[in-house]
Amino acid sequence: MLSGGSYYGPYEKKVILENDFDGYGGVGQGAIIDSEEGDWYGLIFQDRGAIGRVPTLMPCRWIDGWPMLGDENGHVPLTMQKMTYPSENVKGILGSDEFDNEKLSLYWQWNHNPIDDRWTLTERPGFLRLKTSRLADNLYLAPNTITQRMEGPKCEATISMDVSKMKDGDVAGFSAFNGHSGLLSVIKEGKKKRLVMSTNVVNFSEGPGKKIEGIDVEEKAEVALNKEVVYLRIVADFTSHKDTASFYYSLDNANWKKLGTDVKMRFDYTRLFMGSKFAIYNYATKSLGGSVDIDFFHFTKSNSQD
Repeated sequence: MLSGGSYYGPYEKKVILENDFDGYGGVGQGAIIDSEEGDWYGLIFQDRGAIGRVPTLMPCRWIDGWPMLGDENGHVPLTMQKMTYPSENVKGILGSDEFDNEKLSLYWQWNHNPIDDRWTLTERPGFLRLKTSRLADNLYLAPNTITQRMEGPKCEATISMDVSKMKDGDVAGFSAFNGHSGLLSVIKEGKKKRLVMSTNVVNFSEGPGKKIEGIDVEEKAEVALNKEVVYLRIVADFTSHKDTASFYYSLDNANWKKLGTDVKMRFDYTRLFMGSKFAIYNYATKSLGGSVDIDFFHFTKSNSQD
């Protein structure tokens, strides 16, 4: 850090933080902030593998006019006393959703600008209905894909999906979504459905105005699906640079089976420049008119480093 008595200097230089950040690099922009109670903190972002860029909060101690970051030993603590919020009603940016409100929770992000007449929370109260809206041949071009960021060190999410109204050629499911994605997809082919675990890697053109040039798709495993409701689960592990996503399904939300292989998630600024997300999708490859109903999205997080 540089400090000077005026804009024109002269300046002194001092290292205000030196920490290995659990072996991750990529520490970037940030600021020094104070609370209503008069406590000071440093807030910076840090690249932490496939989870993406995460905010990192740490104590700040003023010593001889310098804002020294970290605890008394200069380390960024793994846990801290939670700051006092001005309101007890402050919510986090991630969480479970029963889809029982008429307005969509602010937990969610659309992957593209939404087509608002092709999704609804009111046609079937207690469910998010995703209707096909235009033809697409892959997840990256699919409209009305709804997402939530993943969270470390570990997290998992489960959805319940009613697939009874899918049409021939429709693809709907749950994804660990990024430039390198893992998917659990229900694919309707004629009168039959199959549940497929696959990987998708998107390839973009070079230069400004990137365009999708192709998708490398590899199907890892599949099972025939004879039920109208299927439960899908993704378990993400970001500990010790693992960055893996595992895929499970159930027909009763009690007995679970793993499908396919673990996927190595990545944070790639040359592609999508974002951390990994959970994504729920439904798109048509042949004709419009199909839909799926999502009963719930259940999110849990673990702080375990094991």
